[in-house]
Amino acid sequence: ITHFQAQRNPVYALPYFEASASYQALDPPYLLQLLEVYFVLEEYEQAHNQALKLLEKGFPARDRALKIAMHTALEAGKYEQAKQHSEAFLTLDSNDPISQEILQRLNENDRVDSLKYLFRRRE
Repeated sequence: ITHFQAQRNPVYALPYFEASASYQALDPPYLLQLLEVYFVLEEYEQAHNQALKLLEKGFPARDRALKIAMHTALEAGKYEQAKQHSEAFLTLDSNDPISQEILQRLNENDRVDSLKYLFRRRE
């Protein structure tokens, strides 16, 4: 169990995660934990970078990795990438309402800054 999981102290955990990156960088569960730390610290661009690595590995599953990438891209204000992730997700599940709404609103430039809240509604 990591210190972050045990203590939920992302400020304390981040330097340890970053220091271990050189020898755990290919380990998908590690990447997911690092992404969580960045996300909690509101370092969304860094979180999205980790999400892209997870997506390359298809971890934890391709559909879940796409949702994570979509959410972190929106939080980071990377709307073109969020659009690409939404399109990719819709090839897996063409009826997904969140991906449909994200894609539609991005295409129409409709309240794009509030799209990130779609994921918070599900929590």
